[in-house]
Amino acid sequence: MIAYLLGRGDQVPSDDGWLLPAEEATLAGLAHVKRRGDWRLGRWIAKRAVAAATGVLPAHVEIRAGHDGAPYACRAGVPMAATLSISHSAGVGLCVVAMPPVDIGCDLELVEPRADVFEQDWFTIAERKLVDAAAHRDHDIMVTLIWSAKESALKATHAGLRRDTRTVVVDVVGDAGVDGWGNVGVRDRAQGTRLEGWWRLDGRFVITTACASMPDPPSPLGDSMFVL
Repeated sequence: MIAYLLGRGDQVPSDDGWLLPAEEATLAGLAHVKRRGDWRLGRWIAKRAVAAATGVLPAHVEIRAGHDGAPYACRAGVPMAATLSISHSAGVGLCVVAMPPVDIGCDLELVEPRADVFEQDWFTIAERKLVDAAAHRDHDIMVTLIWSAKESALKATHAGLRRDTRTVVVDVVGDAGVDGWGNVGVRDRAQGTRLEGWWRLDGRFVITTACASMPDPPSPLGDSMFVL
């Protein structure tokens, strides 16, 4: 099972009573207001996503960060049988949950114009050709999609943006199907492996997912609170 949950920052409670002590301690160490807001949104969405996927109450779910920064879920200090990935953009949060041993990555990006230098700095020549082949009205969507798929792939490998984004190459972008999802394929040049995933356009946002094998698109969790 691979499923996802979306939520908005204005849905997050203003108090911190929903955080467990260790989570409150982590929050206290974050100085910048935006970083604190993004962190709270990510944890709030992740707790509810894991709870919906496993049947555990959100109040019993703790979201920790591993040594590589990747989030994982615990209950009473014991890691739970769920893997997850978190993303946020422009006040919206996303969490994708899978069952082990699947390593999952997800990303949520606001579609907006980016300078040409962005593609030159972060995309491969092959990816820039994909952008050039897109219709003019779809240019910003394609740039956002490729960047988002790279982020998802690097999260799935537990590397994040510590690696050069050009070491993962988006080489397949399928059209969105009837259910709104399209295939996306990412080649990991550093590891010699391939990741599969899905993408969709929801309102002003692009959502992508990636893992070693994902034959079906992620399903919305039953208590999904927000539709883009």
